[in-house]
Amino acid sequence: MLVLFGSQTGSAEEIARQVAEGAVRFHLPVRCVAMDEYDPRLLPTEQLVVCVASTTGEGEVPDNMRAFWRFLLRKDLPHGSLASLRHASFGLGDSSYPKFNYAAKRLHRRLEQLGSAALVPLGLGDDQDGLGVDHALRPWLSALWPAVLAVLPPPPSLLPIPESETLPPRYSVEPLAGAAGAPPAAAFDALRYTHCHGSDVSARRPFCARVLSNLRLTAEGAREVRHLSLSLRGSGLRYAAGDAVAVQPRNPRGATLDLLAALSLDAAAAVEIRAAAPHAPPLPAARWTVLELFSHHLDVFGVPRRPFFALLARFARHEAQRERLEEFGRVEGAAGLAEYCTRPRRTYAEVLRDFPSARPPLPYYLDLIPPLRARYFSIASSPRRHPEEVHLCVAVVRYQTMIKAPRFGVCSTFLASLRAPPSSDGESAPAASPEEGLDGAQEEAGDVVPIWLRKGCLSPPSDPTAPLLMVGPGTGVAPFRAFVQEREMALGEAALGEAVLFFGCRKRTEDYLYASEWQAHLARGSLNELHVAFSREQQHKVYVQHLMRAMGAKLWELLSSSNAHVYIAGASNQMPKAVRKAMHEVAVEHGQLDAAAADAFFKTLEARGRLQCETW
Repeated sequence: MLVLFGSQTGSAEEIARQVAEGAVRFHLPVRCVAMDEYDPRLLPTEQLVVCVASTTGEGEVPDNMRAFWRFLLRKDLPHGSLASLRHASFGLGDSSYPKFNYAAKRLHRRLEQLGSAALVPLGLGDDQDGLGVDHALRPWLSALWPAVLAVLPPPPSLLPIPESETLPPRYSVEPLAGAAGAPPAAAFDALRYTHCHGSDVSARRPFCARVLSNLRLTAEGAREVRHLSLSLRGSGLRYAAGDAVAVQPRNPRGATLDLLAALSLDAAAAVEIRAAAPHAPPLPAARWTVLELFSHHLDVFGVPRRPFFALLARFARHEAQRERLEEFGRVEGAAGLAEYCTRPRRTYAEVLRDFPSARPPLPYYLDLIPPLRARYFSIASSPRRHPEEVHLCVAVVRYQTMIKAPRFGVCSTFLASLRAPPSSDGESAPAASPEEGLDGAQEEAGDVVPIWLRKGCLSPPSDPTAPLLMVGPGTGVAPFRAFVQEREMALGEAALGEAVLFFGCRKRTEDYLYASEWQAHLARGSLNELHVAFSREQQHKVYVQHLMRAMGAKLWELLSSSNAHVYIAGASNQMPKAVRKAMHEVAVEHGQLDAAAADAFFKTLEARGRLQCETW
């Protein structure tokens, strides 16, 4: 049995692991892998596949499903090529978005087009459901297993492993002889990144990019946003404007040491970890110190989901603690779990401290806590101007929850902590000047960070004369810095179309990102118009969509141009919807279109790749 997942935040992977665990309980051979880690050419040789896919952004497939999906969309695949395959599909989505569960719906339909027969109807989980995804998942699983067992019956002599019995851990963990009590060794880190260098860079073989500069762009007291320059020298990596970089973060050392002390685990102990089950995902390395395992690999400062509590309850020695964990681990306990954990964003580390009698053996922590996931950032530099560097624009996430507990973004905090090479006076390179030193620094002794590249959602037009309308409030402006730098390098080579940028921030004195750069581009002609919405400089809040409506006539002139390209980038809160609504209103008022015609107009732009959106 093959279980494939396409997962952006880990939810789909978690459900796929649940399916794989169910197969183990029925004594079925099972493999569980990300879709992009599986060779889709082997699908005709499979008997049964279960697919779990989330939908991200504007109806897009997750990052680790992209290559798999592109292969399935090939026009040369015969319609009956998967006639011997049986499949089941479950999707995760949010019904508040127009393209609800679009990835799973399209995948399920495409498998059927290629000849595969569905074992059960497509299951669709909805984040908006009061009971969460489990409300749809539970009946789907109840229908799935009888259908699976009809295709793959286990040996009659083997009875299913009951839910009351704890399965063995997916990994074996053995101490390394003679290494106990030793300080964390650099040799382990070297092992982990043996394949960092070379042209074959990927999530499994990251490149260790050296930090050239790490500068604060915003004023003290404002939300911290940083500009990082990372060296690609020696990597063989090539990128395009609009691409993204994946960063593999680490947990803060001090907070991780505090957690290990609370768990009575020896941070310096060295261990060797091996897969003990066929559905165990591969680890970056076999040898670790316990500190490295918890700081480099396990997402201990993430927010746990229901299966974590169900498994942790099995190890609680105190009856009251066990009963409470069991309640959180049941579907019926969703309301209590939301109040205790989900809404206050309580972390794995905090939950483990709250239940001190629940102390599983070390191997089970790899089953309880998911791996740290890479975070993706739009590249804020042009490869023509910076062929051996990538620049990032990173908002450092810090906030307080409803229980007044401080929270931090693991990856943004990690990036903010990275050291650039020392300045000429021997001190660390300054990290507070917003506009100086943005083009990198002397590569001497900066920290390194594991990275790889990903094709972005935004692609500049191949025709340099095409007008550009770019909307990027906050750090959403990052890809447009790359676009405008590309135009700067093309000045004098060919005629350029008009480029208009809408940017938004709170105040010009606090968080006006790359302000002097935009003015320089306006003077050179690589940017034609800049419109900035300062939301807190007047009594009423002003956002980019307000400026767009106010410039309706000019905006429609751009939108209705025969080859205009529109780009929207930024946080996936209300901004993308508000910007689309503003453009729709402009089309109705200034284009004299009715609502249906305006909808059709923008759908055509999207279909032709002339309206592109990247949100996070």
